[in-house]
Amino acid sequence: GSAATSGGVAAGRTMPKVVVFDLDGCVWHPDMYMLWGGGAPFEAGPNGTLSDRNGRPVTLHSGVRGLVQELVEDAAWQGVIVAAASCCDEPAWAHECLKKFEVEAGGRRLKLDDIVTVQRIHKGNKVKHFEEIRQATGCDFQDMVFFDNEPYNCENVVTLGVTCIYCPGGVTPQVWRRALEVFPCPGQVIKA
Repeated sequence: GSAATSGGVAAGRTMPKVVVFDLDGCVWHPDMYMLWGGGAPFEAGPNGTLSDRNGRPVTLHSGVRGLVQELVEDAAWQGVIVAAASCCDEPAWAHECLKKFEVEAGGRRLKLDDIVTVQRIHKGNKVKHFEEIRQATGCDFQDMVFFDNEPYNCENVVTLGVTCIYCPGGVTPQVWRRALEVFPCPGQVIKA
């Protein structure tokens, strides 16, 4: 079905072509640096969390499973690219978490790594991450929506013309819905 006939939140809306997430504090908790002294390797637990080598849990924020299900199952999202823009202190740990977090969607178990197909995880101002994402996807900045829990990242990226969703409590179902309601707002930071 088209966006106009889909029953999901996306019905009849202008859709982003690229959905970009910060990872630490936005997709999962805690930040990777908070696991120093532990960290990799991570093990998947029976309740959908991961544990670091010291047994400390890493959990997805409340909206992540639902939005992944929507991205996979709702035809309105077909062709939309999901990306990560992270400057976390332990990039290898973040990549491992993306490979080990599982979400049920479309009748199967998917790794976040299967969904987040463009990954820019390295130090530096996120403007650089977005330039790399634009190059990798061929999509314009105004066709992107970005979720981050740090205001300075939103303030940097918004100068490119991206719709930025400032979500200090991470990605919740309410944050996801709000982002879809306001998109597009190129060059604006929306607190959700």
